[in-house]
Amino acid sequence: MLGRLPLRSRWPHLRIQPLLPADQLNAALEQLPAHVRPIVRNPTSSPTASVILASPLLAHITLPEGLPVVTAEDIDAAYQRWMHEHYLPMHRSVLSHFPDSLVPPRPEPEHLRVEIVGSCVAESFAASIPWIAAQVDIAAEVNLVTHNHPVPVCRSHPDPDLQIVIPPFRYMHPGRTTNFFWWERSEDRFLECAEHMNSYLDEVAKGLPARYRFVTNFLEPLFNPLGSEIEDDSLGNFKVFVARLNERLASWCASHENTFMVDADALAASVGHFHTDDGISAFFSHRGVLTPNDDPILQIRGIENPYPMAASFAVNPLAWYAALFCHVLQRRTTLLATDPVKLVITDLDGTLWRGVIAEHTPDQDFGLWEAEPFAYAEALQILRRRGILLAIASKNDEAFVRAHWDEFKSRGSDPVALESDLSLDDFVMAKISFRPKSESVREILAATNISAANTVFIDDNPLEREEVQAAFPEIRTLGAEMHYLRRELLWSPYTQRSSLTKEDAERTALTRRRISFHQVSSSADGGAGYLATLRLELRAGAVADPGTPEVERCLQLINKTNQWTINGRRLDRPTLERRLAAGQLALFGEVRDIHGSHGIVVAGLLDPAERILTHLVVSCRVIGMGIDEAFAATLCDVFGELRVEAEATERNSAAQAFLARHAPDGILASVPCPSHVTVIDVGLPDRSRQAAAAAPPPALPVG
Repeated sequence: MLGRLPLRSRWPHLRIQPLLPADQLNAALEQLPAHVRPIVRNPTSSPTASVILASPLLAHITLPEGLPVVTAEDIDAAYQRWMHEHYLPMHRSVLSHFPDSLVPPRPEPEHLRVEIVGSCVAESFAASIPWIAAQVDIAAEVNLVTHNHPVPVCRSHPDPDLQIVIPPFRYMHPGRTTNFFWWERSEDRFLECAEHMNSYLDEVAKGLPARYRFVTNFLEPLFNPLGSEIEDDSLGNFKVFVARLNERLASWCASHENTFMVDADALAASVGHFHTDDGISAFFSHRGVLTPNDDPILQIRGIENPYPMAASFAVNPLAWYAALFCHVLQRRTTLLATDPVKLVITDLDGTLWRGVIAEHTPDQDFGLWEAEPFAYAEALQILRRRGILLAIASKNDEAFVRAHWDEFKSRGSDPVALESDLSLDDFVMAKISFRPKSESVREILAATNISAANTVFIDDNPLEREEVQAAFPEIRTLGAEMHYLRRELLWSPYTQRSSLTKEDAERTALTRRRISFHQVSSSADGGAGYLATLRLELRAGAVADPGTPEVERCLQLINKTNQWTINGRRLDRPTLERRLAAGQLALFGEVRDIHGSHGIVVAGLLDPAERILTHLVVSCRVIGMGIDEAFAATLCDVFGELRVEAEATERNSAAQAFLARHAPDGILASVPCPSHVTVIDVGLPDRSRQAAAAAPPPALPVG
C-alpha cells in the first residue's frame, strides 16, 4: 500500500514509525520502494506516531493505545491539518531560523550534548532547549554551567558537542552591577569592562574547552537613554557603549580557535526587540531577556499586581531562545560540512516563472517576474556564486525556450520591465524535452559527476517530484511549500559555505569545460589526442602558512571531496593549523589549459619528516585527465617513497583504482607522469635537501 502513495513528494515531512519488532523490520523494509525506506524510523527511537495506517497486518500486532487507525484517504486531510496547526505556525515564528526541508531523513533523532554557560538568561535558555531541539528532530542533553565572574571554572559532565556562552552584561564590570556605563568616566569604565569581559571569556576557554563554541553578543538598547533625539557618538551614550563592547567581543572570538560570535542583538531584532529586550522593565545594564520572572518576586514581597508582566508587555522569550538555538544549529551544521548541496536542478513552468510556456501568446505578458519568481531567480544566482551548480530539467520545447528566454525573463506588470539577470549560461546543463524527468536528472548527475545525495530537485508538480525521488531515493526535493523555496535555498545550512574561494565563483564554467572534455574523451582514441591539444599544466606547490588562500582552498577541497580521496577523512581548521605548525605541509595543484585555469583541483597534507601522506584529494572536474598521476609523480620525485594512509569508502572508487595501480602495498613510489601534462614547480621543497634528509622507506604496520 505504501508503495502506491506519493509519500515523499506530497507529504515531505511525513515519517513512518514501524510497530514491528526490530528483528522483523529488515524483511518488511525490503517490501517497500527504495525511496520510502529513508523515512522509516528505527523501532527503538522515541514513539512519534500520530495515526496508524490501516492494514491487514494490524490483526497480528499489539497496537499502542490512543492512536486512531486511518485509511490512505485520511492521510492527506490529517497532514494538511498538521501543516496548518503545527508546522506553518512554528516555521513562521519559532523555527524560521532553521529551514529543515533539506535535512536528510534520519532513522532516529540526532543526539546532541549542549553546554550553556552564563547566568540567569542562560538558565532560562537551557530549560527551553529540549523542546526547541525536538521540533527539528534533535534529542538534546543540556548541561548548564552558571558562571558570572572571571574565576576558574570546570565541568563535571561529558564534553559537549556544542557550547553556547551567554556573557551576563551586568557582571562585565569589576566593581559594579548597575550604572557602570554612566556618563562620568565613561571611557575608563569602558576599558574596565572590556578587560573584565576578556578575563571572563578567557576563564571559560581555559576551563571549558569545546569543539564548537558560540558566544552571544549583548543586546543593544533601542535608543540613547538620554533621549531618542539626543545625538551622541561618545561612550557616554549607552547604546554606543554596548555596540563598542560588542566589537571587542567579536575580536576576542576571532582570536580563539573554533570560537564564533553570535549576533544575538540581530536575532532579537528579527523576532522583535519589544518581545525580548527587558530594558523596558529592568535597569539598563541588566541587558537580559524580557520574561515574567518579576511577577513571583512581587508576590514574595507582598505586592499585589493585577496586571502581570505577560499582560503588560508582549512577552515572548521563547521566540528569542528558539532563534538563538536554531541559528547556532545552522552554523554548526555548516561548519561540519555534512551532506552539502552541490547541485540544484530546477523545473521551469510554475517554478522558475509563473504559468506555462506552451500557453504563451505574443500579445500577453508572460512570466510576471516581480515578487516570488524574481526572488527565486536571485536565490539561484547567489547559490551559483557559492559554488553550487545549477541545471534545468523541464518538459518543454527546447528550441522555443532558448529562442524566447530573454523575453520571458524581462516581462512584468510594471511600466518598466523588471529584468532578471538570470541567463541560460548560469546553468551548467539544460535538459529540456518531453521525456521523463528522471532521465534528464540521470544525465545531469552523470555529466556533473555529482551524487544524488548532494543534489536538490525543485518542481511544483508532486508527481514529477515523486517520479524523480523514486529513481533517486537519496535526492532531496523542494516544491511542496513554494513560499519557502527562497528561504530554504539561501538559509539552509546545507547550501551555506563556511568560506568562499575563487574556484567557487568559477565552478559553472569549469564544470562545463570538464563535461566537454568527457564528451570528447569517449571517442575512439579515448580522448588522448584531445588531451594533447589542451596543453595541460599542473602547477604544484606546498605551503605551511595557514593564512594563505591556497590553504583555504585545500581545506575546502578536502572536506567536500568524496570520489577521488585516499580515505575520505575530513579536517577542521584548528587541526590543520596545529599540523602545519608541527612541520607538515599543505599540498596543492592548480591546473591550467589553453582555455584558462581550472583553479586548485588537487589538495593534500603531508608529513615530510615521516614521509606519510595523510590526505590527498582530486576534484572530480579533472578526473580522467591524468592530473592524479602527474601530481603523484611529482610528489615521489620531490619526497621519495611515501606511505599512503589509504582507506576504502563507499564512494572513493576512483582513488581506490589509482592506488591499486600505483600503491597496492600502501607505498607510493615510482609513478610515471603523463606526457600530455607539464608540471611547474610553484613552491615545492628543494629536491636535493629532501633527498639528503630522506629516511629509509617507511615500514607498513603489521596486520
